[in-house]
Amino acid sequence: MAGLWSNESVQNIKLLGGMAPTVSMEQLAYATRLLNEATEADQATLLRDWLVASDLGKDPQAFVLRRDVVLKLAEEIVAEPTGYLRTRRAVLATLAALRQGQTDGTFLLSKPESNWLDRLSKQAEQLPEDEGNFIEEIVAGVDREEVRLEQYGTDL
Repeated sequence: MAGLWSNESVQNIKLLGGMAPTVSMEQLAYATRLLNEATEADQATLLRDWLVASDLGKDPQAFVLRRDVVLKLAEEIVAEPTGYLRTRRAVLATLAALRQGQTDGTFLLSKPESNWLDRLSKQAEQLPEDEGNFIEEIVAGVDREEVRLEQYGTDL
């Protein structure tokens, strides 16, 4: 599937080719046409593998979408019994996979990126195992004037 990895960060600024969102959409159109041509030529799998290989050691999204990594993550996630625990496991397992990739040299991080991985890991490790405790922690920090929890079908 063609997509824009960082479409949420495309600023509405003027570039040589036009406004940045327009240029990004043009790039998406080119990528889609390329994928369609590869499919017609029965080469879509090869193109997919090349696209993944070109980024997998440098981009966290590409790294965790490697078949071996995503299958391992999926196995860990589905082993959990609730939505909260599956989400918690997804976070912890993804960060562990990135850390393992960094350790074995299959995923490269700059020093600032490595610092962010450390920071995210420390935060993730603090996620409580009990969903009720997590909800209590979050609700305690909610400004009830800004967020009206009752509008979300909750009795908190």
